[in-house]
Amino acid sequence: MTEESAETNPQQSRPSGAVGEKFELLMELLRELFQLDKGDLDFGLYRVMNMKAAEIEAFLTTDLLPQAKSGLSRLKADLVESLESELAREIANLKRVGQDNETIEKTPLIVELRAKHKSAVEDAATEGHVYNHLYQFFSRYYDSGDFMSLRRMRANGDTSYLIPYNGEEVKLHWANADQYYIKTAENFASYIFGHENWPKNAKVRFEVAAADAEKDNIKADSGKDRRFLLTTREGQSPLTADGDQLVIYFDHRPLTETEAAALPGKNNVQPQLNEETQASILRLATDLDPVWAQRLVQPAPTDCEPERVVLAKHLAVYTAKNSFDYFIHKDLQGFLRRELDLYLKTEIMALDDFDPDSIESESRLGRVLVLMSAVRSLGGKIIDFLSQLEDFHKSIWLKKKFVLETNYGITLDKVPESFHAEIAANEAQVAEWIELYALDEIADFAKPLPASLLHDNPHMIVDTRHFDKDFADRLLTALADRDAVSLEKDLDGLLVYGENFQALNLLQERYCDDVKCIHIDPPYNTQTSGFIYKNGYQHSSWLSMMENRIRASVTLLTEDGSFLCHIDENEYERLYFLTDNLQLSKTGTVIWDKQNPMTGGGGIAIQHEYLLWRTRSEQTIRLSNGSTLLILEKAKSVVQEHGGVTDEAKKEFYRWVKNSEELDGGDRGYCYIDENGKVYGSVSLRAPEPRTDPKFFQPLLHPKTGKPCPVPPNGFSRTPETLQAMMERGEILFGKSEQTQPRQKRYLRASTGKQLSSVIRDGRRGKQDINRLGLRDFPYSHSVHLYSTLVGAALGEVEQGTTLDFFAGSGTTAHAVMNLNREDDGSRKYIMVEMGHHFETVLLPRIKKVAYSHDWKEGKPVSREGQSHFFKYIKLESHEDALDSLEVKPLQDAGDLFAANPELAEDYALRYQLSHETSSSASLCGGDFTRPNGYTLSVVRDGARRDVAVDLPETFNYLIGLRIHARRVIEDVLAITGIDANETRCLILWRNIETTGNDALNAWFETHGERIRAEFNASLVYVNGDHGLGRLTPSSGAWTTSALELVFREKMFAAEVE
Repeated sequence: MTEESAETNPQQSRPSGAVGEKFELLMELLRELFQLDKGDLDFGLYRVMNMKAAEIEAFLTTDLLPQAKSGLSRLKADLVESLESELAREIANLKRVGQDNETIEKTPLIVELRAKHKSAVEDAATEGHVYNHLYQFFSRYYDSGDFMSLRRMRANGDTSYLIPYNGEEVKLHWANADQYYIKTAENFASYIFGHENWPKNAKVRFEVAAADAEKDNIKADSGKDRRFLLTTREGQSPLTADGDQLVIYFDHRPLTETEAAALPGKNNVQPQLNEETQASILRLATDLDPVWAQRLVQPAPTDCEPERVVLAKHLAVYTAKNSFDYFIHKDLQGFLRRELDLYLKTEIMALDDFDPDSIESESRLGRVLVLMSAVRSLGGKIIDFLSQLEDFHKSIWLKKKFVLETNYGITLDKVPESFHAEIAANEAQVAEWIELYALDEIADFAKPLPASLLHDNPHMIVDTRHFDKDFADRLLTALADRDAVSLEKDLDGLLVYGENFQALNLLQERYCDDVKCIHIDPPYNTQTSGFIYKNGYQHSSWLSMMENRIRASVTLLTEDGSFLCHIDENEYERLYFLTDNLQLSKTGTVIWDKQNPMTGGGGIAIQHEYLLWRTRSEQTIRLSNGSTLLILEKAKSVVQEHGGVTDEAKKEFYRWVKNSEELDGGDRGYCYIDENGKVYGSVSLRAPEPRTDPKFFQPLLHPKTGKPCPVPPNGFSRTPETLQAMMERGEILFGKSEQTQPRQKRYLRASTGKQLSSVIRDGRRGKQDINRLGLRDFPYSHSVHLYSTLVGAALGEVEQGTTLDFFAGSGTTAHAVMNLNREDDGSRKYIMVEMGHHFETVLLPRIKKVAYSHDWKEGKPVSREGQSHFFKYIKLESHEDALDSLEVKPLQDAGDLFAANPELAEDYALRYQLSHETSSSASLCGGDFTRPNGYTLSVVRDGARRDVAVDLPETFNYLIGLRIHARRVIEDVLAITGIDANETRCLILWRNIETTGNDALNAWFETHGERIRAEFNASLVYVNGDHGLGRLTPSSGAWTTSALELVFREKMFAAEVE
């Protein structure tokens, strides 16, 4: 299909009359299905479809739907011809046996054939039936931008639903099980826009004041869907002016009966509400600040709405983004084709309505077969067209996303001193240090910063984003030249600013089988969790979101890795069954007693949450021995302070153990020191179940009185022989007399590791942790102590291993990992993924503060004792960025070819048009890699379109799973060495082709590249652009070259997750 076809008169083939009404009803639905009715929306896939709207409309009305009439005509002609042949044959047979014409016409067979022939000739309504059935079929699955997988069939006049079942004992199924959940809460929580004619800092922010949630996973009743309205919450002003920002607050809730009754119509409810909201906002803005009222009515016209203003545009975009398009179907074509076959059998064929002995039924069967054939043919083509759109959207969702920015945070003690003066002179860096560390309150603070201050504060984080790119290149080059250890091993953590599904997708090659612990605290899908869901599908939306992301994450686990997920009773059962489908071992569920019952509501006061624990292989989970080492160290120091094991030393140690907030109940049992300075606890010798053998009831004799001591009620847990051996080793505790029941003396050793209990009692408040750091822009978090316990147990005794949290929130998991490393000088690593604005305001500052000092109060360091730290943080292209940067370039010079080959034209339109005509888009790797720092995407930020740079080298590193060894910039060529996912040692060269051509590259390689390659023993060399390095490869084949761009594009679109 070409642009020329859009000029064809779309009315020329439209039917009229009753058939025309059904045609128009179907066309109206198809416009919605193909998103041709969203001309006011200029974001994402809607923008692309708007560019193609006239062309697609013409194709549907003049090329595709008229096939119903022509196809029916052909089918009916074939049927009429077949019936006429059969009729003539039967009449000839009857004449041969001597029957006359009058008798022949009364023969039952001839009467039946005449009826069928008449019906086939006269059935002019069949075309309308085709349009009606197509409308009925497609409308039953489409719901506000999504195709819902509700399999329906009719049986005995009733509608039933089918679910896929393969004989499992227990089957978990939900409405969106075969779909990707693609929503994020970012535009829901805070949508910001500006305008080119406004002052630079003038912004409007839409925020949701509160969101109400349905309580049951039942399709919302008509009129009960949640809508966006200007807030009416008590105590909350709908509009507030905050400096250069105007904040507008919305409610997201069902309409009241009064609000619903006041609407002019029952369709297009949200657009009607938007008109009312716009009028109210402009009225309130005029009273609040007339300047803002003037800004909001500046023109933003479209062809459909030439009078549209800025406020109307963004109301439409904001409500649309958060009202539909929640899912992408994994296989829309397969689903709809299966459903169409079922529809044909149960709704059109309707075998239950057939009477095999009725001539009328036989006559109807012929008509039905014609109708079924027409519906299947035309319906199949519409399915192909819809699938093209859905599969195109799916390919963009599954596409690996570009890294847009890469920065590093590194403590000063790791930075070569040659950089210190440059760092001290950087005003942005110094300003951040003052804000984070209260640096200006140090006695020798001055500007410029004296060298002594940098020397005395070695754990201040240097953030490369405050410097130009040359600084980061020189720093990483210096680290590579100085450090024998690889860059990858030097890094303590990775922070990813982006959607968690997209981050997991990009990390597949690099971290497959490399993560020891996945620890997440997802939204609990409650009224306050902030999770946004499709109206009527609260629980199924949540399940799809979780399934997509958990499935993508567990492939990263090591063979002995653990998956830990916090949850409450709202979704616990569904999450439990969901993880059963992921081939993980059931390690158990931890009940976290928060020791703070939530009173004031109905029912039982809840004071617990759950932690679902799964592992890739069966194993025993033991607590970290960090508290054990702490107790042993305290005992040693107390004995030293008192000059030996004195009574005072024992009392002081006892008091410390019993009162320490860092120990739990089990730890506090080890509160004694024996005469040799060993720590021990007192443990019962009682058998857990009543013993029946008399030997377990033999009393122990008191060592001083020689008299028998009391026997535990159930008997002893050990045999007499074992108890005797324990007495000889001094492991039995007796009282002052035989009146006291003996107990076991259990020593605490450095290797002691308790098995994790199914109940953890921890009443600490995580909000206090971040409040001490002065980071108050986060409503709720769990305690660092709890996370240290859990992550420490998951990582085990080895003081290393990577922990992944893809619902990172405020960064408590990273804080816990850093604390564990501080306690034992370990080398554990973390990967944090977060997309909320608190990445910048809470998560990133938290990492910097925790590295600088372990002790904080009201946002200021109590001490300046920190730890060495080095982390990388990257920002990813979002799914919305990828859609916003799409460009459409229609196929040129194909008119004659398509005119001569109509089947080819139709095949192109139905299956290939979108992917082909957008293939040159930058987000789809359509640009060239001439300059590694010059590749850009055209995206929308704060309501305005602008170009953002892409970090091609960093993106490529993740695409091939590179474990980076070194990164150097030498004479404007970036050289990266590392080992890829296939264990191939690689050298990757990025150059500006415009300044470093092939001759210059060859010279550079002979001077520098071969040395770098040989030192690392790289066997594969990548270079951007066409090059001649292949001519330099040795005859021995010690190394070869590969086309970087080809591998880049292939890896970017390789489906790693499903």
